[in-house]
Amino acid sequence: IDGSERVANLVWNLSDLLRYTLRKTEQLIPLKEELEMINNYVAIQTARFGERLNVLIDVDSCLLDVPIPGLLLQPLVENSIIHGLESSKNKGIVKIRVVRQNQDIQVEISDNGVGFNPEAVN
Repeated sequence: IDGSERVANLVWNLSDLLRYTLRKTEQLIPLKEELEMINNYVAIQTARFGERLNVLIDVDSCLLDVPIPGLLLQPLVENSIIHGLESSKNKGIVKIRVVRQNQDIQVEISDNGVGFNPEAVN
């Protein structure tokens, strides 16, 4: 059936995402596992937004085994997509950047979305 492979891939992405959230939320996991989950999440959102969504991931490969809290990145990426890009007509770009900063790990999630009105924040 036309599109059945696409739907099957989305179901796999969703099932992997759900399994991940059920077992990884209260433990430290390697950054590479979190990024795999982000890729599943982005695949689902790409099915929704199509070519309007572009996610760029820039991670120093020496950091892939660094332990981080599970589900650290997904809510931030979701916020960028939903609040930054959903109402925009332009092509949305979400950037995920992870670098070592001295002894710390710096995580940066940014987007080119609509932003928010600081005056509207109480």
